[in-house]
Amino acid sequence: MSLASGTAAVVLAVTLTLPAIARAHERSVSHARVTTTAGGATIALRIANRDRREPAERLVRAVELSDEHGACALEAGSFTELVSSPGSSRFEWRVRCDGTPGTLRALPVSSRPGHLCFATVRTEGVESDHVLSELAPEAVLAAAGAEPSTTPPFLRFVPIGIEHILTGLDHVVFLAMLLLLARSLRETALVVTGFTLGHSVTLGAAALELVRTDVPLVEALIGLSVALVAVENAWHVRDRPGRTLPIVAVTAVAGVALTTRSLAVAGVALFAACYFALIARSMEGRDPASDTAGAPGPRPLRGRLALAALFGLLHGLGFAGALRGGGLPPADAVAALLGFNAGVEIGQLAIVAFAFPALLWLRARSALATRLTVDLVSAAGLAAGTFWLVSRLP
Repeated sequence: MSLASGTAAVVLAVTLTLPAIARAHERSVSHARVTTTAGGATIALRIANRDRREPAERLVRAVELSDEHGACALEAGSFTELVSSPGSSRFEWRVRCDGTPGTLRALPVSSRPGHLCFATVRTEGVESDHVLSELAPEAVLAAAGAEPSTTPPFLRFVPIGIEHILTGLDHVVFLAMLLLLARSLRETALVVTGFTLGHSVTLGAAALELVRTDVPLVEALIGLSVALVAVENAWHVRDRPGRTLPIVAVTAVAGVALTTRSLAVAGVALFAACYFALIARSMEGRDPASDTAGAPGPRPLRGRLALAALFGLLHGLGFAGALRGGGLPPADAVAALLGFNAGVEIGQLAIVAFAFPALLWLRARSALATRLTVDLVSAAGLAAGTFWLVSRLP
């Protein structure tokens, strides 16, 4: 066994032992409504059952209201569970405040990272919307009788988009898989642009509820997209590519489709078979001696761009999961959506700015270093993508 193969096997084994990390991007969302009254407030909370990590009676910690004297106290006997919709639970309770409520804080109550709490606060007939996250868990409320002073929706959702992409491990790994074989800044820009165009379309459509999606299935297919691009990367850096890797990959995906009876997975398997066949034809007659410092030989950039755009459509549905279910303020939905998308793009540029110079430096070292890096990163991507696919399928 070669050094590259042996190390890749170790990375594969280690990655498969990290299920908590591999589940990283399954973002959870809760919705709170706070109605302030004389001497306190009524708080209503809705959260998906799969996102709860606390017993029902401890969910009063999910949303905390404070005044100038400190946290408002729970009124004894006020916590009740309301009629719930399928897959989610609704709770309501009252708190007593000695002064005027001035701060709203969301505490982590989900078993998954990157939790968002969309809160609506009603004070003397005036409503204000707030988005609370792990990076920004607090919101300052307007004083009673005063006009609410809130940040414009566009600016409010930019940091949420940045946090979403940077804490979304599956999206970050997919972007890394796309960039791994980029040989120039132009090629990098084109690939990232393709991904951006794809996810922008479906992000907007799904977040505005123009299309409805099966969230667990979308998350599973995102994992599959990571695994397939990882296979393609490893395939491209072979001196004699052959067709073993893509055949094994497509066969495995087809097996998953048959086992789960998923038409969506079967469709991706068919697409992968056609895509790999086109790439194989373009690689016929390739001269390995013409490769530069271990970089892949000539391949159709348009195919890579199309792949990024097509899978970008899928990832856009995943991005929309953070904004689905009434999270977007109705009056400012478009501005909030644009801000969120801008934040995602800023996060992507940060990843590219960090990763691409490192890849160029590594490629300048030696062909062996490049080949080893592609093997290692692709093995890790394949392991993580496979885990996401299998563990997320409904």
